[in-house]
Amino acid sequence: MVKDETKTELVDLSVTKSMLVSSVKTRKRHYVKKENFVYEEHRKKSSGDRDLFIPQNALERHDTGAANINPIYNQEMLADDNNQLILNIMLSKGKENFVYEEHRKKSSGDRDLFIPQNALERHDTGAANINPENVKTGFHRAKLETKRKRFLERTRETARAEILNNEHEGFLAGDEGELTYTIKQKDICDAVDIASASKHFDLRLKRFGPYRTNYTRNGRHLLIAGKRGHVAAFDWLTKTLRCEINVMEGVRDAKWLHVETMFAVAQKRWTHIYDSTGVELHCLKILHDIKRLEFLPRHFLLVAGSNMSFLHYLDVSMGKMVQSFPTKQGPLDVMTQNPNNAIIHTGHGNGTVQLWSPNVKEPLVKMLAHPCSVRGIAVENNYMATTGLDQKLRIWDVRNYKQLYAYTLPFGLAEVCFSQRNAVACSVGNQIQILNDAHLGTATAPYMSHQCTGIVSSLQFCPYEDVLGVGHQHGFTSLLVPGSGEPNFNALLTNPYESKTQRREREVRQLLDKIQPELITLDTTEIVQVNTDLLEKENERLKLLLHTKPREVRFKPKNKKKGRGSALRKEQVKQGVQSEQRFAMNEARKKLEEEFLVKETVKAKDSPKTVLDRFRRKDIQPELITLDTTEIVQVNTDLLEKENERLKLLLHTKPREVRFKPKNKKKGRGSALRKEQVKQGVQSEQRFAMNEARKKLEEEFLVKETVKAKDSPKTVLDRFRRKDV
Repeated sequence: MVKDETKTELVDLSVTKSMLVSSVKTRKRHYVKKENFVYEEHRKKSSGDRDLFIPQNALERHDTGAANINPIYNQEMLADDNNQLILNIMLSKGKENFVYEEHRKKSSGDRDLFIPQNALERHDTGAANINPENVKTGFHRAKLETKRKRFLERTRETARAEILNNEHEGFLAGDEGELTYTIKQKDICDAVDIASASKHFDLRLKRFGPYRTNYTRNGRHLLIAGKRGHVAAFDWLTKTLRCEINVMEGVRDAKWLHVETMFAVAQKRWTHIYDSTGVELHCLKILHDIKRLEFLPRHFLLVAGSNMSFLHYLDVSMGKMVQSFPTKQGPLDVMTQNPNNAIIHTGHGNGTVQLWSPNVKEPLVKMLAHPCSVRGIAVENNYMATTGLDQKLRIWDVRNYKQLYAYTLPFGLAEVCFSQRNAVACSVGNQIQILNDAHLGTATAPYMSHQCTGIVSSLQFCPYEDVLGVGHQHGFTSLLVPGSGEPNFNALLTNPYESKTQRREREVRQLLDKIQPELITLDTTEIVQVNTDLLEKENERLKLLLHTKPREVRFKPKNKKKGRGSALRKEQVKQGVQSEQRFAMNEARKKLEEEFLVKETVKAKDSPKTVLDRFRRKDIQPELITLDTTEIVQVNTDLLEKENERLKLLLHTKPREVRFKPKNKKKGRGSALRKEQVKQGVQSEQRFAMNEARKKLEEEFLVKETVKAKDSPKTVLDRFRRKDV
């Protein structure tokens, strides 16, 4: 404790109080010193039993970061007015800063692991093909190089993370000399744990079969639909029933949509969409008389094959029909999808398999798979399996559409499906035969075999589980097939253990990542290719546009005066010009008619009159009275030539030039009433002119005849003459 009487300042140098400096200014203050416990003697006393050997790894294991704290002591010699030195010891107590560079160097050893090249190629999304040298500016070149490095690092980290996938697929091995297809499901359940054994169960529903089945993409929920209207959805792992309804109508197929809260059911008349509680959400009357359903999750398209040979594509996110066209191949009761490119494969009665896209109304590929009717189709990766009435199971390569292998099975071969590990399951009547590595041609005998209680109507392997779901005439059976499922799953895409919040986030993410139907093609790499033909045509068109000299336009704008360009004035000009043109054409026509017609009529009128004219038939013109009555059917070539000349003159007559001088519009005279008055006035003037011209023609040709008839001598018999003749 150091006391300065002149400044009345107290300085506390207590180490236990963290070297805090307290000062009192302008007044005296009594400082009460608390007793400090001295632990140094205690430490010296008990240090004998503490000098034990402690391993270095134990110290590192229990170290919480104290070794990285570096306290800095600053000693400053401060002099006061009385030249007294005050020792001010200050402890730097900054926040603990973790240095990540050393941590990265320390943990870089476990990152330099060997990563197979095929793993890098499998996860590469095209980052290796990015070439920053193609960019012109240096700024964008550096930006693209940074993006390329980030993509490559992401690819390496994704391939490196596969080391954590330490789960391996299962297998089935019999004893020495024992064939695996002789092992029953009961023997498998006795050999596995209780959780795996509970995955084998049998639902006996004899009243409503046969059944169609469908698993969700993550393999957690199961949907079964009976032909007689029974529909049920449940969590098959926990056996929790979500809904069970009877639609009171025949059911042909059922499919889950993008989430496990909605599913579509193809009923006898229309297709209906229900939620997970069994409530009907929609009735799709445009999907009528549907036989099979398929759902494309990346495109949100519900594909339906009808009994009338129509193939429908419905967008369930918007409720709009994308495409609908006839296949002209009969009922579509054999249909599946290719998960890689979303192409629909259909099998027909003539033995052909056709590949369809919503962008083309004709089949993309038509291949003859069997010499008889096709009964089942399944596609997985680059392989397609087909079954037919010829008792053949054929494996095809969808890249070149060639047959790889063919297997002969007993009669009754129908349904077929692929597993995630390329195991093939086939239904032969009420029996199921599973072939392992059929796409490699090494299958000489069935891998497993099982006999159901009824005719099999549906087959599907459960994703990420060694389970095969079988729908048959008497219900549903879940079979254990060791080694059929993929043991590792991507929790970001398909998580069997996702919560409700994760499911909602996944649904939103799927809607944001939705792919348009226009991008569905056979070759998925076409989207990154350049259409060179179309590009050349576009370049030629642009060149023509650039090098074409435009036509010279001579335009002399008129100076518009204020208040002289209203709609009324435009209508007046239009009506005036049209009326002048009609008047000029009528005048030219009248002149020609007077030249060729009036003279002839005058000659007939000027012929000498006789007393017998009163008995002449008025319905026959005088010019037609001849000795030879056959002259009337002969052609007067002279008159015909004159008529032709007259028509030519009418056609080639140039109308009189119309000189129109618009009147200056005065303020307040352009109302709607004025427009109507002008319009009616112009029309009345035109009608008056036409009537006057018609009267003149009638006076020339008709008045003289009527006058003669009136001036004829009257007789007593005139009272009995018909006045209408």
